[in-house]
Amino acid sequence: MVVVDDDKDGKEYKKKIVKISNDFINKTFTIRDLVGNITADGTIEDTLPKDFVESKTKEVLKNHSLDDAITLNSTQPFCDQIIKHYSNVTSTNTTTAKKDKASKLSNIMAEIKTKVAEYDQKSITQTKTPRLYALSEEILKKFGID
Repeated sequence: MVVVDDDKDGKEYKKKIVKISNDFINKTFTIRDLVGNITADGTIEDTLPKDFVESKTKEVLKNHSLDDAITLNSTQPFCDQIIKHYSNVTSTNTTTAKKDKASKLSNIMAEIKTKVAEYDQKSITQTKTPRLYALSEEILKKFGID
């Protein structure tokens, strides 16, 4: 079984995996295939509490001396919003080359994803993390575990 994000990259990975063998057709899913209320085009980060992702994002932005006044919206993919915020914050900086900005953004996103991955596993409950909990339940069901 393969589970990928529902973003553009995840959907591309799914297509490529399914092309490898027909055996993967009913064994490869995006997170949204499994749980329909996960944000469209979302990533695993979108299954976590907005406040948690937002606080880790602000922490990383602040560490990079960037404007950390970001408020995430639960109806749009968190990563897309963070990228847009970074683009807006750095748009007036004309002295930094485009490729350097892209590299810095890549580093910032990797750092945010790492910090978000530190979410306390004991806090994964139906109440605190309903989307992640539902995703976990659906994965277990695919393996015949209830």
